[in-house]
Amino acid sequence: MNGHQYEQKCAKKLKRHGFRKIEITRESGDQGIDIIAYRKRKKYGIQCKYYSYPVGNHAVQEAFAGAKYYDCDIAAVMTNASFTKSAKTLANRTEVLLWSDNKIPFSRRSFFATKYIGLFAFLAGIFEWSAMLKIGNTAYPFLQKTELLSLIAGGFLGIFEYGKWTLPFLSGIFYFISGFINFLFPSMTKRIGTYGIIFYLIIILISFSRAGYLYKKNHKK
Repeated sequence: MNGHQYEQKCAKKLKRHGFRKIEITRESGDQGIDIIAYRKRKKYGIQCKYYSYPVGNHAVQEAFAGAKYYDCDIAAVMTNASFTKSAKTLANRTEVLLWSDNKIPFSRRSFFATKYIGLFAFLAGIFEWSAMLKIGNTAYPFLQKTELLSLIAGGFLGIFEYGKWTLPFLSGIFYFISGFINFLFPSMTKRIGTYGIIFYLIIILISFSRAGYLYKKNHKK
């Protein structure tokens, strides 16, 4: 694999990890940046190094300078290998991200299932709320309203989490409240809610797992 092929591989990997508007710069005169990509409204300048030995200071220096040249928010060096101790020290001082062993420390797109679940929960809550208003006489109106409002709130927070661990955590709490009430409803209203309980268990687990992942990532240092 040559350098250009490795850049293409990195570009595909970036796309799988939620990056958008990915552009491979021209081979000559790239000013130290091989790929420009966007993620969460941040512009990344990424240098790709396909080496059989640890990457040193020079790559960090080039990425730092190149990111300034392209007016990027964040500079990074991605490699199939590792980095020297000196390169890590310089990266810490210059705030250049180091991605070794082809690993990008961001969740894959599939992990953003919390957003799709949030959208589904939000719409389901709105639909159920409308249905409840049409039916009118419910056995336990306060509990049912609390259940649906919690589902809507959890869904709303899930849609707009944007990498902050607190939002999926709060979503999980709201889902738990809604699910707990849903669990109580069958015994009070004779309504079958087994499918609902399974749904809540799944979305609660996913939300708290997402929150735990983001918390660990944001508190690594």
